[in-house]
Amino acid sequence: MPQAVTVNDLKAHLRLNDGSEDALLVGFIDAAEATFINLTGRTLDTNQTTGFPTGIPENVKHAIKLLSSHFYAVRESYTADRLEAMAFGFVAVCRMYATRYVGPG
Repeated sequence: MPQAVTVNDLKAHLRLNDGSEDALLVGFIDAAEATFINLTGRTLDTNQTTGFPTGIPENVKHAIKLLSSHFYAVRESYTADRLEAMAFGFVAVCRMYATRYVGPG
């Protein structure tokens, strides 16, 4: 399945100009999309029941960029001394499209 957000979309969002981290960014996009799918119970395709038949909404794409950016900025493991919350905007959009309960962010 093609990504809802391209590497170039994320690079523009992050204001990155070179391709030295493209493979890393693909991984972050994949992880953000998988998180969206897992939290909402939706797919990022045109499936009539679980996806977006008329195309992926722009706010979903933006939410994926937000979480991908969070993954880019916070690369260390989470510890008691360094807790980082998931991007609030991402959770808010997940709640809008969820087919099941999405807990606090």
